[in-house]
Amino acid sequence: MDEVDEQSFKNLFYQYYPELFSFAYSLLGDRTSARRGTTGVFLLLWKKRGHFNNEKDTRAFLYSTIRNNCLNYLKFKQKNPDVKEYFPEMERDDTFPADVWQELSDFVASIS
Repeated sequence: MDEVDEQSFKNLFYQYYPELFSFAYSLLGDRTSARRGTTGVFLLLWKKRGHFNNEKDTRAFLYSTIRNNCLNYLKFKQKNPDVKEYFPEMERDDTFPADVWQELSDFVASIS
């Protein structure tokens, strides 16, 4: 992915992360799970970054994915109340540039 695509991804992250986190938190009531779930959605977006034609498609993907992940989490917690973690700690894969990961991680930490 070239520098322009990385910048586009970062712009989407900065634009949508706060509202997606708020949406996830409103469904889950748990800041840690909301943060992990929201970060996971962006990692998935990174992996699928060539599949979207416009911002409307990207936004729809982000919202439907976070909603489905949160609902799946709630179902899981209902069946497994003693399990503390559903969203594993998010880790960057080799395709995700380390400098971008660090910048976005710092942003998440600053607003959490």
